[in-house]
Parts: sequence; structure tokens; C-alpha cells
Amino acid sequence: MLELDQSSTLKKILSIMKLTVVFLIAFSLQISASVYSQTTKLSLNVQNQSIKDVLYLIENQSDFRFIYESGKINLDKKVSVQVREQSVEFVLRQLFNNEGVDYEITENNLILINPSPEQLKFAGQNKSQTRKKVTGVVRDQNGEPIIGANVVEKGAEIREVYLPDTGDKNIRFYDYYTRNEYEGGQTIKVPVDISSIPMFIKSGAIIPMAANELNNLMNDKVDSLHIIMAPDIDSSFTIYDDDGKTNDYKNGSYLKTDISVKAGAKTYIDFEYEGSYENTAETMELDVIHREKAPFYVQLDGKEVPHFLHRRKYEESDIGWYYSQTKKSVQVKYPNPKKNHQVLISFEVFDMIGM
Repeated sequence: MLELDQSSTLKKILSIMKLTVVFLIAFSLQISASVYSQTTKLSLNVQNQSIKDVLYLIENQSDFRFIYESGKINLDKKVSVQVREQSVEFVLRQLFNNEGVDYEITENNLILINPSPEQLKFAGQNKSQTRKKVTGVVRDQNGEPIIGANVVEKGAEIREVYLPDTGDKNIRFYDYYTRNEYEGGQTIKVPVDISSIPMFIKSGAIIPMAANELNNLMNDKVDSLHIIMAPDIDSSFTIYDDDGKTNDYKNGSYLKTDISVKAGAKTYIDFEYEGSYENTAETMELDVIHREKAPFYVQLDGKEVPHFLHRRKYEESDIGWYYSQTKKSVQVKYPNPKKNHQVLISFEVFDMIGM
């Protein structure tokens, strides 16, 4: 059971998808119950126990985990519950009868929500109005590299997001969309709407994503790999890929891609491969955040990559680099060598007079 207060952490769900390219899927509250919640049956026989104790019993009988906001829901109230082979929704209705407590189910997490008096007044007329924003620190399960916070309250215009203090002044956080830069150890206010998912990229992040659309993870293949990087500090990341259907990976039919970044005036990005599984990505696209300035040059395995000043010409090319003033990042594109290779981005300062 996870109790939230203003200083606690609501961990964000990460899903490792086909190609084991990490798709960061924001923690999303679903109105409809999951299949698991419908098929799991609970049996309870408790007398005069606290609601909190009953929730612990439910957790012990199932894979459900309860999340609630500290001080907002009375879990000390004594209840008696007798149910046999009933759904979790049925049990929750018994526990919170006339308490005005709503809940949302996402996978096997149940988020208990206590509506405001204004929402409660109209709860019988419009149940969707009983949903309330869950507050707290939002991070992924390891505390990095992306911080995100869903907007779950209709009409919300501002979302507060806490950026943790890492103890290292060199580590920054970048808005995923605007690339605005922030220091850690502060709570910032982000303009949002109901469709917003505020996300932040931490220094050292390496975030691989499929650049092409995937509709079926069992059948569709990644033919273009897009990698976002924030090379303020040295970092590394490993991608694993296999067919996702058999145990052939045990016999070496897998692909392990080690990506390592050495930060500095010359930023080195190394790709090393291991395994016999087919590398399906035909194109590599790097999105390298660097707010200070455009690079002097970019090289692929020691050979200079063409530089484009116009984005349209860059997009039409098979290989090249372009500095986006909007994203404050270096965009690099090249055909995937499908073997070990290195990308060098030079941010060196040259004395033009001396040259």
C-alpha cells in the first residue's frame, strides 16, 4: 500500500516494449476497470477492523496495490465485511459506502480518491466529477531519466511537478517538449490541459524510441530508431531485443545494444552490438540536447557528416546533421551501419583569428 503526501513519490509505470526500446508510457488513470480487476475474486470475513487493515488483506489475497493521498481518506474507520468470491469493485463499495470515496484502476494499482465537497454534491449526477488530481512527487521506478505527471483533473491549467535535488549542480532537467532547462530541488508550475503529460529529461538520459509507428508489437518492426540524449554527464544504456515470442534468445538469438556517452567539448557516442538477432532499424536518428550552441562538426566513424542549415533539406537527406534552434539540440541522421560505430559531436571553441 502506498501512502502519498506532499514529499512522497508516486512511481511512474514504465513498459519495456518490442525491441526492448523503452517507450515511456505515462502513468494513466483509466475509468474502466482492468481485466484483472474483473476476473480476480476476493473472499473476506472481518469484524470491526479498520479499513486500512482490510485493504492490507486485499493486497495479500491479490496483486492489487492501493495508492491514496495522506490525510484525505479516513482509513481508521472500523468496518465489518463478509464477502465470498466477489470482485474488488464490490468489496470497495462495501468498505466506502456513503463515504464519498471514488477510485480508479490502472493495471493492478487502485488509486483511492476523495472528491471535494463541490464534486461530491454532484457525484450522483455525474460520477466523472468525483475524480480528483493525485498530488505528490512523480518519478520513474529508478528515479530517472524522465519525470512526468499526468493531468487528471478536468479544467486544470497548471500542474506542479517536483524536480528532485540530486546533490550535483551539473545535473539539469529539460522539458521534454520545450527543452527549457531547470535546476533540481524545486517545484515548478507547468502550463497544462487535460491531454498534457508534462515530462522532463534528466542530464545523462539516453531514451531510445521507435521513430516509425508500431500498431502490433508482435508483428511490426522498428525500422527507424530515435534516441534522445542529454549528454551533460557521462552515461550508458543497454537495449535488448529478441523475437518476443520464443526462447530462442537462450541460444543467442538476441541483440544487445550498448550505448555509451562520454560528455565534453568532444562528445563521443559509441554503439556496440552483441548477439545474432537481426537489427531491424535501417535508420538512426539522434536528438542530442545542447542549449549553449551548435556543434562545429559531426563525424560518423571518423568521416564528417554533411551539415544542413535548412531543416527541409536535412529531412530529405539520408545522412546529415542539423541544429534545431527550437529544441536547442543537434539532430543527426544516418543509415544504421548495423555494426559497432561511433558518433563524434564537436562543441569545441576554435580561435577563428588564429586559424
